[in-house]
Amino acid sequence: AECGVWVATMGSGFLTGRAGHTAVWTGVEMIVWGGGSNTGGRYTPGTESWVATSTAGSCPSGRGIHTAVWTGTEMIVWGGGYGSGYLNTGGRYAPGTDDWVPTSTAGGCPSAREHQTAVWTGTEMIVWGGFFNDEHKAKHGREPGFFWFPTEKARTDFLSNMQAIEAEHGAECLMSALYEGTETRYRTVAKMVL
Repeated sequence: AECGVWVATMGSGFLTGRAGHTAVWTGVEMIVWGGGSNTGGRYTPGTESWVATSTAGSCPSGRGIHTAVWTGTEMIVWGGGYGSGYLNTGGRYAPGTDDWVPTSTAGGCPSAREHQTAVWTGTEMIVWGGFFNDEHKAKHGREPGFFWFPTEKARTDFLSNMQAIEAEHGAECLMSALYEGTETRYRTVAKMVL
């Protein structure tokens, strides 16, 4: 194939047009999801084919302007909004089984929001910023970030590691923590030390 040339990827089973959706790369296929609905598809470039993602079981409600990350085995979709308002719900999609598992809304779950960002660190999803209501959006702009941990052990291990790094290198190269009840929220004030 020639470099720098765009090629149409319609393929069989092509998805309907959408905006406000997310896409992740699994290493083999692209998973596109959401954009005002709870539908999506998996696109395989080698065969130029699309396979619809399941909308059954625990598939999250339709939404757009949400986030999605790839963990290595599943796509985590979280937050966003739709006609009914902002959401703090989501789902974990396993393409191998075409199944959804809901994300937890317990404990330190961030407030409902859209336009946030999220990254996968290898062990947890970090959600940062976003708008969580129209009044807040107009007045303040952004919400502080949150760390999402798949288990309580992952959370305690993370906090132990952060405390050890802080003890060795000082707080300036880390983050300042803000505790509100049982919820752990982090505002990034990190400096990169080279």
